[in-house]
Amino acid sequence: MPSRKVLISLFELLVVPILTSLLALGMTLVLWPIIHDSQFVLFTLAVTVSAWRGGIRAGLISATLAIIAIDYYLVISGFIVQDVTNIFQSSIFFLVAVFISWLENNRMVAERTAREARQELETILATIADGISVQDASGKVLYINQAALELTSFGNPQQILNVPAEILRQRYTMHDSNGLPMDWSALPRFQVFKTGAVSEINFELRDAQSLKSRWMHIKAAPIFDPQGKVRLAVNIFRDITERQRIEVTLRMQQQRQRKIIDNLFVFVAILTPDGTLFEVNRTSIELADVNYKDVVGRPVEETYWWAYSPIAQAQVRDAIKRAAAGEQVRYEARIQIANHQEITIDFRMSPLFNDNNEVELLISSGIDITEQVAIHKERADLLIALEAQKNRLGRIIHNLPAIVYENYHDNGNQVVTFVSPRAENMLGYTLEEWYDPQFWAKIFYPPDVERVTQEVLEIIKTGEPRTVQFRVFNKNGQVVPLESTSMVTTDAVTKRMSSIGVISDITARKTNEEALTYYAAQLHRSNLELQQFAYIASHDLQEPLRMVTSYLQLIEKRYGDLLDKDGHEFIGFAVDGALRMKKLINDLLTYSRVQSTDQKWDSFDVQSAITTAQANLKVQLEENNVEITLDAMPTVRADQSQIVQVFQNLINNAVKYRREIPCKIHISVKKDENYWTFAVQDNGIGIEAQYLDRIFVLFHRIFREGDNPGAGIGLSICKKIVERYNGRIWAESEVGVDTTIYFTLPIA
Repeated sequence: MPSRKVLISLFELLVVPILTSLLALGMTLVLWPIIHDSQFVLFTLAVTVSAWRGGIRAGLISATLAIIAIDYYLVISGFIVQDVTNIFQSSIFFLVAVFISWLENNRMVAERTAREARQELETILATIADGISVQDASGKVLYINQAALELTSFGNPQQILNVPAEILRQRYTMHDSNGLPMDWSALPRFQVFKTGAVSEINFELRDAQSLKSRWMHIKAAPIFDPQGKVRLAVNIFRDITERQRIEVTLRMQQQRQRKIIDNLFVFVAILTPDGTLFEVNRTSIELADVNYKDVVGRPVEETYWWAYSPIAQAQVRDAIKRAAAGEQVRYEARIQIANHQEITIDFRMSPLFNDNNEVELLISSGIDITEQVAIHKERADLLIALEAQKNRLGRIIHNLPAIVYENYHDNGNQVVTFVSPRAENMLGYTLEEWYDPQFWAKIFYPPDVERVTQEVLEIIKTGEPRTVQFRVFNKNGQVVPLESTSMVTTDAVTKRMSSIGVISDITARKTNEEALTYYAAQLHRSNLELQQFAYIASHDLQEPLRMVTSYLQLIEKRYGDLLDKDGHEFIGFAVDGALRMKKLINDLLTYSRVQSTDQKWDSFDVQSAITTAQANLKVQLEENNVEITLDAMPTVRADQSQIVQVFQNLINNAVKYRREIPCKIHISVKKDENYWTFAVQDNGIGIEAQYLDRIFVLFHRIFREGDNPGAGIGLSICKKIVERYNGRIWAESEVGVDTTIYFTLPIA
């Protein structure tokens, strides 16, 4: 069966022309008396209707039927044309009919094209995911596609087309990216009607009814009327909720990544392939104390970090060139930071490629290795020093007149792990024999084994270094005395106990010790004899002197009247000589007793010792009108009687060698690190410089015997007492001005 569309086409092409032509013929016949002069009027109308319905072909069929009908029914039957006028009128009618049919046909084609275009447009708009609407200046929606309805939560176009704009504004609210409310005047269509330009905006649309919200992007464009005035605004809606969420997420990620990069204690920079600084992290900015805007956008070699050094600039240029060529670059560089300090950075520069495999950016990152470089240099220096120390130690060990060894204890045996080459020369055994675990058991002198074992166990127990003496057999079977100074160590990993030490051949020392023991016994015996001699000198030798003196004095008393002047003088000389001999013997006895007398160690105030010395010399000091001054004196620990004797001798010496002016003596003291330094200063005759060291020699006098009394033993006694306390004594003097005797005593 023919389709409905075919039937409609046949109807419009044949039926309509036939019916309209018959209708026009009937009406013309009826109205002929009125329209006989215009017989084509109704047929023209029939052609127009046929062409309007069926196009040019229907119009031509209607025109042909009209000519036939007119010629047959109205003019003369049989299709006989009577005159030229009718032929002309028919021709004109046909041409007009053709023109009308052509016009109507074009109209139909245009309408069909427009209808089809509209249908296509509506189909396209209906399938577009973006919402599209058309509004006039009042805000009334004239058109809206399905996507826009869904975006605005309306079910069909009529629901929104018939809703006033004020109702829409009450239902929906707009908010910006910060969540703040927006006025509806911010919509792009307002800008379109105001400026005639395209406008767009992003906002959050909240539905008060459904309580739903979504992010929208609206772009509005104008439609102008013939006068150029904006007639309508076309709005394109797009749901960007997901995109907004992604953008927010990306923005947060970027911010987080930026914070991470900014807080990394590394140098991070992004460069363009030509070396322009595109981005840099906060660490780089803060360490250099520069302004972000002053460095970004400039060639990196001209920035603060690099501009200080042509060498650094050349280095970074080379790295950029290689990275821009696609190479991964790693290099160390010295860069400048705040206060013109320089640090060493381990840089890595990597190219970043785009989709066309072209280098788009350069990523540079660096770690501060200044400390590591310093440590590496220090380690290298230490290795060099260690090697030098090792060589030095090796030379020392090889040249030591002793054996250096190390061993560990294994089930009671001492296993040697190191022994110096000196071992072969000392005992004659080879180094291979020394490394035998039974070596010590073979060479030890049996009587010493038990004692040495106990001493070694004591060393292991206490862990303190200790010296052990023992005897061994050398390669020739001779007994050799040795001395080992050793200490025990424990390995922190293996927990193995080992000992290290030095072994010396003490044969010569033992011989010397035996000799010293012999000489010490001889010296002790000699000291006893000297002490005996001193006793004899103090008693037996003085007895004859007392007898000589007594008899001389008795002679002078009994026979004084018989003696002349010379006799008395000779007796005086003899008595005086005997007295000097007695004093000399007493001084020698005092000198000998300095070392032999047991020391009585007590703490006492030195001022009390000086006071005692002054009391012992009271008569001599008063007769010579001597003035003694002294500083505050410390407390010392010594034999007080000997310190009294030192001050007494020094004061007495100052009085004996005074000048013909009032004698003044000043005693002072100064504290050094470990000693008290005392000074006894007088204003006497002084001593020439060449004699200052000789005044402390026993029996040495620098003045003639008649000038001043004394045997030259006083200062020698002082020297012997001071040296007994590990002190020293010396003199400083200027002839005719003064003399100062210094001596030291230990503080502790």
